[in-house]
Amino acid sequence: MTSPTKILIPFIAALAFVACSKKSTVNTTYSDTAASFDQFAQELIGSVKNNKRGEFDAIVSKLDLPDAKGWFDKTFGPEAGPRLLAEYEANPMKDWKRGWPELRKLIVDEGRDTIATSRHDSADDEMATGHQANAIRAMKTPVALYRIQLTRPDGEKSFTLWSFVHEGGKFRFIGKTKKSKAGEAGSGSVDSTVDLLGELPIKRARELMKEQGGAK
Repeated sequence: MTSPTKILIPFIAALAFVACSKKSTVNTTYSDTAASFDQFAQELIGSVKNNKRGEFDAIVSKLDLPDAKGWFDKTFGPEAGPRLLAEYEANPMKDWKRGWPELRKLIVDEGRDTIATSRHDSADDEMATGHQANAIRAMKTPVALYRIQLTRPDGEKSFTLWSFVHEGGKFRFIGKTKKSKAGEAGSGSVDSTVDLLGELPIKRARELMKEQGGAK
């Protein structure tokens, strides 16, 4: 007859392995590097693709800035800081848990599961979006801005999630920072075309403007 102890030992070991696996993902401390952000993105998007709702909820619960007002005041100063804080607090994307069904649709149903990440710390970086470049110029305490791009395996149907920043050993979601300049997009005083171009990488926006100019 098999001893109950011999039966319990593998079972307990299996539970311990599962617990450690969850802890290693949820409690990961990241560094402010492109490689570390790529790891974070793989974990975030992987939790959606593999239908791990509990893991996803745990990851996105860490996306809020612990002290949003303090962070925006320090990073952008007394002029741009309050505008960007208001934009951040009003951003519906902050409620990531409610976005689970839409992300499942994009990543699983539509097959946009190919991940590309990028790190931007210079306003002269032509792969940064226009809004990211403006935000970097407005910073009093410079930080890097990160972006996740999702596409199908053929590179089509691009969808981007941005911007993220590194704070307190985690990556935090701050949104598109459209109001880094007075009267910037979203305030009602900027042409929608300018706003749209600001969402594109600078290099692509310039190419598009050149193509449109040549078509006239």
